[in-house]
Amino acid sequence: MLRLVRAADGVIRVDITGPGRGAYVCRDPECRERALKPARLAHAFRRPSEVRTESIETAAMGR
Repeated sequence: MLRLVRAADGVIRVDITGPGRGAYVCRDPECRERALKPARLAHAFRRPSEVRTESIETAAMGR
């Protein structure tokens, strides 16, 4: 599982120990594809969020 957090600038980042509200996403590519849709993350974080998938994909490959 990857822990995602929304930074103050609205960008979603992978952060395993950061403070605040987080959302968890599985490492499976199909699961990530569904979960990383902006509407789903905006709902999870309760505000608009920007997704930069390259950093999340890199973290997912680092198992």
